[in-house]
Amino acid sequence: METKGTMDVTFVAPLDKFDAELDSLLIGAEVVLSRVKDKDKRFLRKLVGSGAGVGYAVPKADFALETTLASVDIIPDANEASERFARVVTAFRLIKRGAFGLPVLIACETGSRALKAAFGPFRPHAFGEPYFLGKQEADKLRNVVQELCAGRLSDRQNIALRRFEMAYERGIAEDRLIDYWVALEALFLPDIFQELSFRASLRIAYYVAGTPDEREEVFRKMRLSYDIRSDVVHGQRLKADVSEVASDTEEILRRALRAEVMNPGSLNVDRLDAAIARGQGAPQSGGAR
Repeated sequence: METKGTMDVTFVAPLDKFDAELDSLLIGAEVVLSRVKDKDKRFLRKLVGSGAGVGYAVPKADFALETTLASVDIIPDANEASERFARVVTAFRLIKRGAFGLPVLIACETGSRALKAAFGPFRPHAFGEPYFLGKQEADKLRNVVQELCAGRLSDRQNIALRRFEMAYERGIAEDRLIDYWVALEALFLPDIFQELSFRASLRIAYYVAGTPDEREEVFRKMRLSYDIRSDVVHGQRLKADVSEVASDTEEILRRALRAEVMNPGSLNVDRLDAAIARGQGAPQSGGAR
């Protein structure tokens, strides 16, 4: 709602390498995911041609994120809109694998396409296969965004999320693997200052897996992943395909982060160690599906 001296500004972030089964989705109370109409695609092309978006790669997007804010400035401040979109991007990434980017953030007068400003790059182009959102994943996405907005995560959990996000901007698998392990150590080794791959791998396996066979598989993958990570850091010859190892590590980290975001406090290493000693499943997690 506009008041004297203010105007409503709609911020639009076109999504690159993104597709979905639905045409529109309200994510929380603030952000809308919508299919880009043909007239808006023409507007984006005109924006690039006018020079207003010079230096920003505006994609031929089929979907965009939108949010509306009141502004008193001629050039609106994009910080709050950026924070809203960033939470949604994190939620998308915690739901499933897939790469997409938000190369530019466009501010327009609400109700028209009168351009106010263009900002970029907001989220650089990500590496990997395009992202696809199914209809059945909409509620899960909303729930993750709600938890991210609640502000209940600890410093170490936020560190883990940041390193998980940073890995999306890495073009080299070795760099992604290092980011994944910084995140995993923040989650699973808060009480240990030296690198102990066995304990970290065991804790991870018990937290994310729900059956003995799956725990054994996760444990094996994590031991290999940590060994490859160490080889990368120390310049040793790699004994496995680092791209495959990084991909497995990413998926296990995603499961752990999603479980912790959806159930803050479920990852308590003391209770986890006690459950391991008794041969039980991870307390409160039930396997991070």
